[in-house]
Parts: sequence; C-alpha cells; structure tokens
Amino acid sequence: MIRGLYEAHLPVSYLQESIKFYQKLGLELASEQEKLLSFGL
Repeated sequence: MIRGLYEAHLPVSYLQESIKFYQKLGLELASEQEKLLSFGL
C-alpha cells in the first residue's frame, strides 16, 4: 500500500504543456532542464 509519494519520474513529449498541466494539479515546478522537469509534491 502506498502511504505517500515524494518523487515520480514520468517521460513526456511536450515539456511546456506538461508544466502547465502539472501546475494545474497544484504541483510547484522545482527545476527544469532540457529534457527533465522536477516538481515538488
């Protein structure tokens, strides 16, 4: 059983659209690199 989630890695095709999507979910962008996004949960 999952009791919490600290970090997840999800491959995406479109970084900018993904940033907007995850921000709508209430996640805060922690860092952005060429092909890698990190969000704080």
